Amino acid sequence: MKRLFVLAMVAGCATPNIKRDAVGFSFTSDDRLSHYVKSFLADCRAYLSEKTCSPPIELRVIVNALPDNILGQCTVYESKLRTIELDDTVLNQYNERAVIYHELFHCVMNKPHHDGELDIMNAYEVDENTLYMYAHWPYYVGKVFLRE
Repeated sequence: MKRLFVLAMVAGCATPNIKRDAVGFSFTSDDRLSHYVKSFLADCRAYLSEKTCSPPIELRVIVNALPDNILGQCTVYESKLRTIELDDTVLNQYNERAVIYHELFHCVMNKPHHDGELDIMNAYEVDENTLYMYAHWPYYVGKVFLRE
């Protein structure tokens, strides 16, 4: 079973096209992932204010080979830079969206893990329950956005 972790480590990456969503917020991502960032921001706006959903950060989303049992990680730097690294095995998997949203919640919204129940912010991959969560995606996404 792979685990999701938030790790603080410095990693370099190439810089593809930078997309600006709002004043002060920009993101760079692999073309396969930019639609997830846009979807996350749209979902955020359905629950929270524009300002809350567009913090003054520079977000980079990259695909990398990560150490065993790590699907994704968010690195927050002292500057406005935040990096999400996703293990290359996550792409095209049934849990791809949940893993990417989990890391976006960490990096964009500063949300911590929320273990002990079915939740996008659970630190452990939920396997068979992920499909249930997808069937009720608006509920689970809203639950994390609205949680303090």
